Amino acid sequence: MARNTPRIDGTRLLVEPRPIEINSPAWFDWLETNSSFIFESEDKALGLSARREQRSGSWYWYAYRRKNGKLRSAYLGRSEEIDLAHLWDVALTLDKSLNGAAGGGTVSAFNKPALLPPPEIVPASPLLVTKLFVPRPRPDLVVRPRLLNWLHQNSGRRLLLVSASAGFGKTSILAQWLADWQGALPDRKVAWLSLDERDSDPTRFLTYLIAALQTVQPGLGEKSRVLLQSLKVPSFEAVLGELVNELSRLPASDLMVVLDDYHLVTDEAVHEALAFLLDYAPAYLHLVITSRADPPLPLGRLRARGQLAELRTADLRFTLDEATELLKSALGLSLTPAEIGALEESTEGWAAGLQLAILSMQGRPDSEDFLKGFDGKHRFVLEYLAEEVLRRQPAEVQSFLVQSSILDRLCGSLCDAITGRDDGAATLERLEQANLFLVPLDRERRWFRYHHLFADFLKQRQPSDVAAWHHRASQWFERQGQIEEAIDHALAAADNERAAFLVDGVARHTLMQGELHILRGWLQKLNREVLITRPRLYIYRAWTLAINGRVVEAEQDLVEAEKALKAGDSRVTEIAAIRAIIAAYQGNLTRVEGFSRQALENQAGDDPFIQSIVTWSGAFPHLLTGEVESSIQAFKEAERVARQSGNLLVGMSSLCQLAELQMIKGNLKEAARIYEDAVQLSQQDNPREPLASAGMAYLGLGEVYREWGQLDRATAYLYQGIELSLRWGELTAMDGYLSLAKISGSHHKPQEAQAFLQKVEDLTSKMNSLLVVEYIKSLRARFWLRYGPLEAAIEWSKQTTLDPTAFYFYNWLIYTNVIRLRIIQKDFAGAAQLLGELAGLVEKYGGTRNLIEHLMLEALLFQAQHKNREALARLREALLLAEPEGYISLFADEGPALVALLKNFQTSTPGRQSASLQNYVTNILQYVAEVSAETQAPQVRDTLSLPAPTPARVSNLLSEGEQRVLRLLAAGLSNAAIARELVLEVSTVKTHLLHIYTKLDVHDRHAALARARALNLL
Repeated sequence: MARNTPRIDGTRLLVEPRPIEINSPAWFDWLETNSSFIFESEDKALGLSARREQRSGSWYWYAYRRKNGKLRSAYLGRSEEIDLAHLWDVALTLDKSLNGAAGGGTVSAFNKPALLPPPEIVPASPLLVTKLFVPRPRPDLVVRPRLLNWLHQNSGRRLLLVSASAGFGKTSILAQWLADWQGALPDRKVAWLSLDERDSDPTRFLTYLIAALQTVQPGLGEKSRVLLQSLKVPSFEAVLGELVNELSRLPASDLMVVLDDYHLVTDEAVHEALAFLLDYAPAYLHLVITSRADPPLPLGRLRARGQLAELRTADLRFTLDEATELLKSALGLSLTPAEIGALEESTEGWAAGLQLAILSMQGRPDSEDFLKGFDGKHRFVLEYLAEEVLRRQPAEVQSFLVQSSILDRLCGSLCDAITGRDDGAATLERLEQANLFLVPLDRERRWFRYHHLFADFLKQRQPSDVAAWHHRASQWFERQGQIEEAIDHALAAADNERAAFLVDGVARHTLMQGELHILRGWLQKLNREVLITRPRLYIYRAWTLAINGRVVEAEQDLVEAEKALKAGDSRVTEIAAIRAIIAAYQGNLTRVEGFSRQALENQAGDDPFIQSIVTWSGAFPHLLTGEVESSIQAFKEAERVARQSGNLLVGMSSLCQLAELQMIKGNLKEAARIYEDAVQLSQQDNPREPLASAGMAYLGLGEVYREWGQLDRATAYLYQGIELSLRWGELTAMDGYLSLAKISGSHHKPQEAQAFLQKVEDLTSKMNSLLVVEYIKSLRARFWLRYGPLEAAIEWSKQTTLDPTAFYFYNWLIYTNVIRLRIIQKDFAGAAQLLGELAGLVEKYGGTRNLIEHLMLEALLFQAQHKNREALARLREALLLAEPEGYISLFADEGPALVALLKNFQTSTPGRQSASLQNYVTNILQYVAEVSAETQAPQVRDTLSLPAPTPARVSNLLSEGEQRVLRLLAAGLSNAAIARELVLEVSTVKTHLLHIYTKLDVHDRHAALARARALNLL
């Protein structure tokens, strides 16, 4: 290169009239208008010469390095992709190439690791710097002054929310505006973070957020990052506090932090972190969020303070003038206002629809005729345009697109395996350059996926028989060691023999990891002819069915396995253990004892897996007899053996059972600790993605926090637990819905509670467990006693048998319900008799939690008999036992009678109680008052002498997105139809519906529509 070629010195490009900071907007602008530069480390050990070259009609940067007569080159990328970190990566890669794979070359003081992965392997870099790139505005974008002016006018707000459906140009308008905003004053800074689903992990989110901030101020947040990574269980509040302190020490200059695609973040801890920053970050920091749905942040509070500005779908729609400018600038056509209006109306101003129209009209001599025949709402437009795009491609490209559409992700050699060609990588490069709906998955652009909508369309074009393509894909993935994908494609090819062979090789490991949904999905697709030749697969499928509560089907598989096993096969031990687990679910103590004994007697050899499941099954007889201490010892042993064998299935189950036993003992804090240990165990191989078995632990944490009265946190844990549990087994999710029913009761929403109980009944309908059926009926009776109708509770009691020898843990609810009913009916003698029987059970089996509830019921009985002194004495005993563990809901959910007794206790015994006990009672009553005020429960409010609420304004009750969903709901559209109409994912529509149901206090669409009409929302 010429001697005057610009050089990079540290973090600056040395050019006249003044140096340019790398990664600044001026740097990316310079790259677009110049052709070469030199990059070297300070010690000259690493470096490259960069040249901008034209390839296939577009401009790209390439890197070159010569050493000892050898020249190496590497692809750098487009101008907008070249930042300082990427230059170091490529320089290191060139150095290794010149010095050999062993890495014998010199490494500079930076000692930066190469980020380029081996060919065709999906990169697993801890930080993808492309997520931190500020998008550069495309030169062909239409300038939209009304939106740019609005953004400029609101740039001083704490939060700018850009919320709209997919394809409305959220990112594009921000890229335009930020370039103008930052260019107006040189000290303005922009930190950008493009989010994906994995950023729901709070540790990952904060790590990337700090990395984004460091792009504008090197070193910023470094203490926070070190703190985040140094803690086994990070204290996010401590990390955020340190980050805010570091931000506060910077010179005050406007900093815009952009979080793009925030709808992909679902973790409550991330939302809480963001809310913390909104509250405490320095005033010069402004947050910009793009999202397809309103984020669960304190928007109402920000709106009331004037700190929130919102740009929504209606604002982002292209106006007729903007659509005219877009079409004319893109196509150079002289279209009539009527023609443009027809297209604008048919796409409803949807930016993606307009862009698709432009793509279809390029090169057509009859664009005006095309527009005249073009109509229909955009859910039809997409298919029409996609077909036009596909049809205009060369035949070999069409064939490539359709064949490769069987893949969820694509790379060159994988496409070659599918198509039988050798130009896969080159074809993908051409497709990307042609903007043909290809989305890169890595910065090296080796792995891609098709745009989801385009992929769906291509799949509709596939021939009826694509088995050969799937078979080739299966073979390719097997060679790469990616067995899950190999199995999926073997099943898609209907090659059951191959699929069974692959599944057999990974089934035990998958089972031990607790990934039952994956294993069950594979096994359910295999036919009997294949399974009978591999009886192990029958046993594995029985495991997945049994743990899912589908006991009849599990038993059928065990019978089939027994038929196929040879005499003396060691797997009979495993079959006996499974049958013991099934019997435990059914509450059949005799069968549990028999099968667990059989498993122990038949155990042979030293197979760690068999040892772990035999030990596990042997713990259940203790549990069913109600022996708490012996159960604890048995499950501790099961957990120990499971850890030694690497059996996470048994280890997680045993830990969670131990935590539940601690809750029975009344030890909430110890239970929470064990559940948190279980979560850590589930994340030992992948901290960012807990295994499905962690669902049990999250559900347990949800129940602990419900007992502590922290309902929002409890609900978050429960929904996270349910989501994971549905991958593990529907039976486990039952506990989550039961806890949600209790929370709905706390919020005085009995209909919602009954809906959750109905969900539980639906989940357990195939269990064939009388124990579970009776337990759910008892829970329903508990709500009838609290909210009515009382007649239903009375009818339940007539059909219920009180048996002190029955399963203690479930029997407790039956006893306590009948006692409450006797008190309501003023059958005080009957209530006293049952309390006496219950006292015997408490003495026999133990359990502080049950003792607290027993004392509460005694206090209520005395109160009903107007024996105030005795009532307060019993209440005091209960409070003294409960206060160390922080029970709240146990007292608050008992109802108005106990609330009145607590008030009486507070006012009649001041000075005679310890300060901690007085504060404890105050906390319980404050919790009741807060929940009552939120839910406007008249009965409780009257007891607490709270003022009646004023009628709520309903005009702003629902967000704009929720209102659109509600209107389409009223039009009779299904969830899928609503999703198509609004260009949303079905899951997003379901989220909107959940928010609507919650806000309207209903549990189904019919009730929602009735309520909405009553409130004049329709």
